[in-house]
Amino acid sequence: MTQAWCHYRVLRFLILRLQLKMGGIRKGWQVHISVVKGLSSSNVAKITEVYISGVQWLANFKLSFPSSALSACDCSFEHGLCVWMQGGEDELDWLSRSGPTETPNTGPAGDHTTGKGKYIFIKSSPPSVKGNMAQLKSPLLPPAGEKGYCLTFWYHMFGATVGSLRILLQTVWQQSGNQGDEWLLVQSHVTLQKVHQVILEAAVGGEAGDIAIDDISLISGSCLLKPPSPGLIGLLAFSWSEICIIIALMYLL
Repeated sequence: MTQAWCHYRVLRFLILRLQLKMGGIRKGWQVHISVVKGLSSSNVAKITEVYISGVQWLANFKLSFPSSALSACDCSFEHGLCVWMQGGEDELDWLSRSGPTETPNTGPAGDHTTGKGKYIFIKSSPPSVKGNMAQLKSPLLPPAGEKGYCLTFWYHMFGATVGSLRILLQTVWQQSGNQGDEWLLVQSHVTLQKVHQVILEAAVGGEAGDIAIDDISLISGSCLLKPPSPGLIGLLAFSWSEICIIIALMYLL
């Protein structure tokens, strides 16, 4: 028998089992599962078993990433979510907007980059209720390597009853309360040595609590002492009030 190479391109992550008809082939062969650009890659890391004709094969999948995996996450949200994805198990979606949000006394007057561009936000006024959440997920990211990478963003926390903002690994960074009507900068050096995912999670705290996100950037290496101008490198901007924002770096492997 001749050796066979089977290349399966997963188009939907609704597949629970791959059924392969290999005939009488007995020699070694491989199954290669790849992710199509633009589709969710979060479930690939959870593939641990392959079943063939009722026989369980233990599969040690090795994920590979392009050299541009980090820079691909840079997004100004001028043209949608880029490679970021809406959460599938939350109550709210992130909405695209330019200019101020609809609710008075909360949210930014405009985006962070130019003041005239687009950002995404969650609407905290009705029908949204306290406790509703929205998630924004990055693709799977490779181990950070020896130098790590810098997750950089700007945030805006303004309103009478502002919630909190956290980057979670083991409480990497946290901010809470009213920080004034301005954009503020956060830089966090990520050194995870496993395949992981960045999750931005916003929880509604009340009607005066819109959350807005703009220019986000993941840059290889340590964080800069002074950020570059927003016109050169995208930075993540948040605007919220009465909302708890959680940015979670989740282990998937």
